[in-house]
Amino acid sequence: MVQKGLRGDLYHDFYQLLKAHNIFFQHVPAQALNRITRKNHQGVVAFLSPISYANLEAEIPFLYEQGKTPFVLLLDRITDVRNFGAIARTAECSGVDIIVIPSRGAAIINEDAIKTSAGALHKIKVARVPNMVRKRGRRHIQSLYALFRCLLQNTYGGHHSFSQCVCSRRHSYV
Repeated sequence: MVQKGLRGDLYHDFYQLLKAHNIFFQHVPAQALNRITRKNHQGVVAFLSPISYANLEAEIPFLYEQGKTPFVLLLDRITDVRNFGAIARTAECSGVDIIVIPSRGAAIINEDAIKTSAGALHKIKVARVPNMVRKRGRRHIQSLYALFRCLLQNTYGGHHSFSQCVCSRRHSYV
């Protein structure tokens, strides 16, 4: 959160760093920052995530190099923290390798999400992407979509349900 109306060279350098590292921020009035902290915030308050986000561009090739077929879960418009935690818990039990969420408009990963996930968010990798639609255009993501569509169109890959298809792929039962 950055206070509205900040100017100067220091603010310009700070703004460039935020953009370069793709860090989401909001311009808010000084009163909003004062409600968060009574200390000298100097116009900036940051919230840190309890997890480290993975780099999707590096993770997919890494999984292929290990001889795995990546099991990627793309989540869009999941805004409730507890729903996200429950989905992450189920994904970890199902053998998902990486969860992909948009950088904006997704549920914040906080203590409630981790608690609801029963710690699964510390085990499974989560990647944030700036634009889900644009990421779908990448070749490796396109191949994952093609695989998913193929499974759905072919009666779940010869299985009676999608969960059976997932379980047979991972050799485990959910």
